[in-house]
Amino acid sequence: MLRLTIFKRSLCAPNNMIILKAFKDLMLMKNILYRERPQSINVLGGLLHILQNNTFQLKMCVDSWPTFSTAICYRQNQIGSGFGEIPAKYSIFSKNQDS
Repeated sequence: MLRLTIFKRSLCAPNNMIILKAFKDLMLMKNILYRERPQSINVLGGLLHILQNNTFQLKMCVDSWPTFSTAICYRQNQIGSGFGEIPAKYSIFSKNQDS
């Protein structure tokens, strides 16, 4: 849990990254990521999960919107005890493959 908190503060702070919450923004992001397949497949999978029911409380953040170069999908916080303990994971997609 501590590692996820540090990750959220260092990468997804409001002054560094934008968290996408609006349905229309998430749908636009889905269309963009579909065009970037196969490089974006991990982030796209997380986004599709967010659009379905978001059982694992994932979040999507980007460096700028709508012309982003980096997208990160990560888990918001620990989920209920019905799932047990799930390790913190995140997926990163960058349009600039050199960096």
